[in-house]
Amino acid sequence: VQADFFTAVDDVDQWATDAGSAHMNTGEYSSGVFYRYAVLDLDELARSVADTTLAKELGEAFITAFLNSLPSAKKNSTAPHTVPDLVHVAVRSDRPVSLAAAFEKPVRATSAGWGEPSRTALDDYTAKVRKLLGDSGLCHSAYAAVDDTERNGLGAKTDSYQQLVADALAVAWPTNGSAPE
Repeated sequence: VQADFFTAVDDVDQWATDAGSAHMNTGEYSSGVFYRYAVLDLDELARSVADTTLAKELGEAFITAFLNSLPSAKKNSTAPHTVPDLVHVAVRSDRPVSLAAAFEKPVRATSAGWGEPSRTALDDYTAKVRKLLGDSGLCHSAYAAVDDTERNGLGAKTDSYQQLVADALAVAWPTNGSAPE
């Protein structure tokens, strides 16, 4: 958590005799290292719209919007317009799996910051979960990241978020249009 000291000064003429601050305070904000998780039930989506092409387009739009959206609180004072530096996508035929427990033990910053230890914690935990569950039900697992480190627990590495989304959707809706078994 970082402290942001700020002041506010009245510009109203009636206060011209008082040159002091009208308000002084600190605001706290934290780093932009956070874990977000979403589930998209592709079977339910396809049933709801009754059009495989539209369902695939909606799936792509949702995933892309999720990747590009960020919490926007204090966006003018903290400039949180960063892109996610690691995104993992899994296509499963059995059940959703959250990886939030990777951060049950708080990640400690190294001399390089919080990013690398956070990416490593996610990769290590994902490998453990995958070992526990096995590959049954896991149709596709891949990631894209800003660094070149191989993350074996997260599946195949892709070069871009666009390719990550395209590959996941190709597995979810093969050319025959049916969802994976």
